[in-house]
Amino acid sequence: MVLTCVNDPQFIPAHNEKQVEEAGKKHFSCFWGELCVAFKELKKPMWMLMLVTAINWVAWFPYVLFDTDWMGREVYGCDVGQMAYDSGVHAGFLGLMLNSVVLVVMSLGVEPFGRLVGGVK
Repeated sequence: MVLTCVNDPQFIPAHNEKQVEEAGKKHFSCFWGELCVAFKELKKPMWMLMLVTAINWVAWFPYVLFDTDWMGREVYGCDVGQMAYDSGVHAGFLGLMLNSVVLVVMSLGVEPFGRLVGGVK
């Protein structure tokens, strides 16, 4: 195994060299400023996509967080610390893991499948 390092200097456009030199220590605030400018330039469909994605994450968080505990308590019918509860937690984790694996496979396979059935029209 070989590790290769390359000295790659930061690209600074000619018209911004003085600004970069003056801002030297303001790199952190410059990042937030650029981020705000980037958000201002987004069109409405991208804002809607970001909003739907954020709501989706908020909606899935309790399910992912409490799914394993629910399996141990309700499905396996035991309290914390019992062997059956631990088996339920493991089964819940296995279900979440299989869900992730199916998601990865389908994410990679949806484009070839779409082309197979006729592509985008």
